Amino acid sequence: MALIKCKECGREISDKATACIHCGCPVNSSHNPSEEQYKPSKKKRWLVVGLAGVTMVAFAAAFLYKSMFDSGNDGQTPLFGGDEAVEVVVTPEFAEAVRQYDQLEPFSDGMAAVGKNGKWGYINHKGEEVIPCQFDSEAEEGEGGELNFGKTYCVSHGFSEGVAVVRHNEKWGVIDKKGNVVVEYGKYENIDDCHDGLLYVSSSNKPLFLNTKGEVAVEVSEYDSALPFSDGLSRVCKGGKFGFIDTKGVLVISCQYSSARSFSEGKAIVNFTNGGYTCIDKQGNELYHRKGLDVEFTSGEYHDGLMDVYDSNSRYYYKHGYVNENGDIVIPCQYNSFDGFDNGVYSFSDGFSYIYMNPNDGDATPIFIDKHGGKHIFPYTPIEGNMREHKVFSEGMACVVSDEKVGFIDSTGKLAIPFKYSICYDEHYTWSDGYGVFYNGVALVQMGDRWGYVDKNGNDTFTQEDADAYNDKIKAQAEERRLHEERQREIERQQQEESEIKSWIEGNWRYSTQQYGMTMEMRVGISGDMIVVMMNGERHYAGPYTIEGNHIVYNRGGGSSDYIVIDKANHRLMVNDTT
Repeated sequence: MALIKCKECGREISDKATACIHCGCPVNSSHNPSEEQYKPSKKKRWLVVGLAGVTMVAFAAAFLYKSMFDSGNDGQTPLFGGDEAVEVVVTPEFAEAVRQYDQLEPFSDGMAAVGKNGKWGYINHKGEEVIPCQFDSEAEEGEGGELNFGKTYCVSHGFSEGVAVVRHNEKWGVIDKKGNVVVEYGKYENIDDCHDGLLYVSSSNKPLFLNTKGEVAVEVSEYDSALPFSDGLSRVCKGGKFGFIDTKGVLVISCQYSSARSFSEGKAIVNFTNGGYTCIDKQGNELYHRKGLDVEFTSGEYHDGLMDVYDSNSRYYYKHGYVNENGDIVIPCQYNSFDGFDNGVYSFSDGFSYIYMNPNDGDATPIFIDKHGGKHIFPYTPIEGNMREHKVFSEGMACVVSDEKVGFIDSTGKLAIPFKYSICYDEHYTWSDGYGVFYNGVALVQMGDRWGYVDKNGNDTFTQEDADAYNDKIKAQAEERRLHEERQREIERQQQEESEIKSWIEGNWRYSTQQYGMTMEMRVGISGDMIVVMMNGERHYAGPYTIEGNHIVYNRGGGSSDYIVIDKANHRLMVNDTT
């Protein structure tokens, strides 16, 4: 797997995606808004969902439907069911149950995908395998595009609002929490996770929306394109202009904008051109308009009431900051993104984010900031992940790193779970908001080669044997690093010594002696890495040489070689150790 940058929104997407999962821009084709189609990535994207399931009586349903449009729902909170209120408690029974699996995924909607023998299934919050391991894996892509079948990933999605998108026998479908198939395998080419009670599906670039029973709920055939619902609305395009429909398919904001992002926290960015951009509410009212190119948005999404922006007039590297719901810059554009350009900074969650001050000046360590722009508020280094999706804090906890180990702090900055877990370098987890992020009361962590879960009290699914093996591995790695550093120092010492020797041996050397009544004359010429040796006026050798210890070695071949002795102390060359 590789990550590429969407040419429209600038966000990271899989290089296998046919369209950006964030803005719908087609990949590897010229962007034509009127022809824009959304094709969801078949890679897992773990959704952040936060409300408990509710009993859908008529009055409650009406209240929730109204609140979906009035309360600024973030588009990821399930308003139609789900078990996000379920708290997983790590008990000895739970730990023993999950240890039978080769691989684990984060919990979502009270369920977690688990892998065994190359197949994937699902467990519930008690660790019970409620859906057997039967779904497809995907091999890791290595160098040159070759697949590493020794390392596979789950391609089925996490549960969201009571359903999950899964792949079985290379065909996509949707199941419920009992494993019942609600959308037939292979019926649609593309299926996205459930948002606001609706599943986005498409075939032959013709999208529509299904309910969680697999029934057609919203027809969008009159539009050129549509995106999955976000914050209760779906962005649609007709005749090259963008508007928004609600979950009943009613066009609530007419197709009038030349460009548009999806809604987040009750706001959407529209008409973003070289002249600025406009922010609207769910009724289509203009909240603010920013002119010019002094400050441009990156993600176009609000999180915790703030949206990340950058100053494109910065001389060398883009500087990033945040604007509030009125478009006012409340945190100045003074921070760097992870690469120093326009890829953005981390979104706020639970009142916190983290940034880089000078990553291109040798200091790439991220630091925490609060919503007032306060820096270094916690004396810990946050773990890095996907800056678009990674939640700095989740369920009141943040993953931090120290001395190559991972721990967790709470929202007061107190170290709540000690540093004892591995740093995850696997992009499948770090770029999908999976590793070290709390869902349903537990976070997915790793100890050496074993995957497991830890709850907010620090109870985890690892054994003392796991900890001992991990600590032994760390000690072995430390010893390996020490030896490597020692070898590097020796290599550098030898290179330095060789450089010093070459500085004085270069030139012409002559040696003459009497042997058996005859005069023997040897002449040597050295220049750079080449040597010429003449014996009694005849060329004996011309070619490269090496310095090995106190010898100049040349004329290798047939298992033998010639050499000249280096007298380092007196800066002279000798034909043998005494002459």
